[in-house]
Amino acid sequence: MECYKAQHLDSTAVANSLVGSWVWRESSCMTGYQRAQMNHTISVTFTSSGTYTFIENSTVTQGNWKIQMIGMNYFGVDSTLFETVIDKPIYYLSGLVLPCGNQLMLDDSYGDGCSNLFQKQ
Repeated sequence: MECYKAQHLDSTAVANSLVGSWVWRESSCMTGYQRAQMNHTISVTFTSSGTYTFIENSTVTQGNWKIQMIGMNYFGVDSTLFETVIDKPIYYLSGLVLPCGNQLMLDDSYGDGCSNLFQKQ
């Protein structure tokens, strides 16, 4: 979160940071921790036109994406935090969008979900 906050990104910059291909590396949840394994591959490609292709092992899901300001957090109104809006619910793609260099955290832990870390391909 500190890396993300230090960048002072607006909605356009956050959306642009998603564009590209990402490989899932790990999840961290209240119930435990899971790392990527050789027999379980997950990747997603976000395009600038608002479409995505999600691949889990050999299953492909395609759809539309956008981001929206969450508006509120634990401390009140916050116009610097954005979350994904995916037209087909996908566990790995939910939550706050927190880009930092070649890594992307999609953090749904604030809603009792998980934090999913991706690395840019």
